Amino acid sequence: MMKAAGRFLLCVALTAVSVSCFHKEDFDMGKLASDPVHYDIAMPLVDAHLTLENIIDTKGGLFVPDENGLLHLVYTTAPYEKKIIDNLTFNNYTVRLNASGIPYKRLDTLLAFHSQDSATLETLHLPQGTEIKKIYLNSVRLSFSVSNRFVDPLDWKVRFPNVKDASGAEISLQRRIEGDHTEEIVVEYPQLCIEMEGPTPYVLREDEVQVDMRNMTEDSTLYWGGYDIQGSLSNLLFSRLEGYMGTVDFAFVGLMPIEGLGLERMEDVTFNAATLNTDLLLKGVSAPVRISKSVVEIRNQTGVQEMEVFEPGYDVPYPPFDKVPLEEETTTKSDVKDMLVDRPSRISFAVQGAMNPDGERDQMQAFEQDASIRMTLACDVPAWFSASNYTLSDTIALSLVGDDTQVNYFTLKTIFKNAFPLDFSVDLVFLKRDYSPALVLFEDRVVESATVGPEPDLHVVEPSVAGFEDELNEEQVAAVREAAYVAIRARINTYQKGDVKIYMPSDNESFFNVKVGFRAKVEQSNLF
Repeated sequence: MMKAAGRFLLCVALTAVSVSCFHKEDFDMGKLASDPVHYDIAMPLVDAHLTLENIIDTKGGLFVPDENGLLHLVYTTAPYEKKIIDNLTFNNYTVRLNASGIPYKRLDTLLAFHSQDSATLETLHLPQGTEIKKIYLNSVRLSFSVSNRFVDPLDWKVRFPNVKDASGAEISLQRRIEGDHTEEIVVEYPQLCIEMEGPTPYVLREDEVQVDMRNMTEDSTLYWGGYDIQGSLSNLLFSRLEGYMGTVDFAFVGLMPIEGLGLERMEDVTFNAATLNTDLLLKGVSAPVRISKSVVEIRNQTGVQEMEVFEPGYDVPYPPFDKVPLEEETTTKSDVKDMLVDRPSRISFAVQGAMNPDGERDQMQAFEQDASIRMTLACDVPAWFSASNYTLSDTIALSLVGDDTQVNYFTLKTIFKNAFPLDFSVDLVFLKRDYSPALVLFEDRVVESATVGPEPDLHVVEPSVAGFEDELNEEQVAAVREAAYVAIRARINTYQKGDVKIYMPSDNESFFNVKVGFRAKVEQSNLF
């Protein structure tokens, strides 16, 4: 029963490993055999794939290749935004004119009425001190109901001298309303501009009403008539203001974790390049903007380092008044590589400023519906570093053979595929249940770096492949029997090659692949 149990354990362990790791096209042990020996067992044990994430644990960052293929580790904050015009609304403009009980005879009678009115448009959510010169609307509905209670036709005209259409002409309506008749008039305007005078927005309207009964047949009858006009300017959808905005303060305060750059597993690492990019986007704003404070703190193991990304009193470039679209982006790049050398954990920032800080009136300003100031912070670290004695490892549970199985011949086959532009020293370590070493193989065998192109690019053009075969003696097989785990350990030291830039491999595969399998001959009596 003991032998049967041992053989069953052997079969279960090897089947589980082969299902999870074995890809025939990737690991064909027959192709690697150096001796024409028939083996009772030939199975893969380990199939490990190591990428740059195994070297640098991003923890929130993202690896992005640039246009040349050089990998960059980029940490980015979500955009911080200050709305300049949060929700600008206008009340609808309404009008009512009426005249009734007017006596007249239909003999050479001419009735004419003229009226003028201005109505204030209430604007909400604008900073104090704002002076509007022009209001652009991208949708307006003009509607009137004209009721004529005269016997004869009524000619009516309404004009808005300070409201212009897309061509710059004032908008007006002119209608002839038949006697004793009511007419509904509705006109939609896709674009309008209200030209303002003074600090208060308003709309000026002029009406003319005329009833002409001259040249009629003599009629001495006395008639009574009148008219009623009701109208509104509605659906005022704001798109742009021109004038002078009051001062608007803004502040952005935030935090960007960068624990992945702590590189806890590296004994010695130096990044040769790192920048902090501060992007300011003025969207829908043509007005002065000034930064009064822009402090960035980078927290390290030994303390906090501080810097200003903008000089105090920095005037942000803003788009010209007539630019389409009305946008201007400013990016400030700060060299922070010397601030990332002591296991940094976070970047915090506080930026303060004001739009139109001096209340300037020398030049017209513009503010569109989505007017805002946006800021984004990004820490960009190219994969270009120096490091010593850094170890990558992968540990896998192991159960090889039962105690009652006699192994006559036991070999390990190992394949390394290296697409890094640097050498690896590798060990294969069998570990006991307490993780203490039971057997160490290879003893710092070197897997050479991938083939790279000429300077200055140094792109990986072909990965290197190394294969090793190790026959285990009886003492080593006994040590393997004690093992509960097998670990692959690969160490790098870039100082032998200088500063290393990590480019994407040309085949886009994993950077470092390890495949390990074993072959064994056992006593035939123990298999059946």
